[in-house]
Amino acid sequence: MNLFKALVPGGLLSWVVSSVIGGQGSRGAWLTIERLHFDQHMIYWSWPLFVIGTVLAWALLAMMPQ
Repeated sequence: MNLFKALVPGGLLSWVVSSVIGGQGSRGAWLTIERLHFDQHMIYWSWPLFVIGTVLAWALLAMMPQ
């Protein structure tokens, strides 16, 4: 269950950081920031950053007492 909860902060972190770095014209080196097009909209996204953010959020949620 914690993994599903961790997807939201991981996705949000990836979207915000990728938008800031990608908006400046950088590709982010090992972050491999890519420009995705949906209909008329464009967003920046990084799969490695998404995985790292999700794992970190998952670890934090797993350490919290229930």
